[in-house]
Amino acid sequence: MPKSILNAQARKVIKIARSRAIENPGEAIKIINRYLLSRPKDPISVLILKGNILDSAGDFELAARTYRQVLHSNSTNVPALTDLGDFYANIKHDLVKALHYYRQAVEASTAGHYWVDAEDEFVDACSEMASTLVNLKREKIAMKCLLDGLQRYPLNGILFDAFRKARQSYEKRLRLPRPPVR
Repeated sequence: MPKSILNAQARKVIKIARSRAIENPGEAIKIINRYLLSRPKDPISVLILKGNILDSAGDFELAARTYRQVLHSNSTNVPALTDLGDFYANIKHDLVKALHYYRQAVEASTAGHYWVDAEDEFVDACSEMASTLVNLKREKIAMKCLLDGLQRYPLNGILFDAFRKARQSYEKRLRLPRPPVR
């Protein structure tokens, strides 16, 4: 979120929590929770940071719960949607559910909903969605998604690299020997 939108207290909490998160994530979470108890008008930025700290500290379930809390307030929050997709892909190994969240993130981003940086958030969601599609053996859909992304951001190396990987996976699968038909 642009700094001008955040109030001074939220900026201070975010700055302090970020500085403490590396050495002592528990303390950073306590600082954030104290701030959230004050019922701020717009807690989204602080909640996203809380989810990220929890995720980094390995408390994946609580991080996911925090991202859901963000989505309860703002159902088109691209970072929260993408982070929930990551949770389902990497922790729960539920690629179908992960794909659901990544698709929502890409759609929200495409519709102009972004939190801080439109390109970064779109690229993150799109590349994760494509990776999940490749893992589900749906490389052609992944390549289409990435080509759509490259039309929006033609010089983006992350999307180009993801497209190359999806194409290689598809070509490799086409070359696999097929079992003889009886």
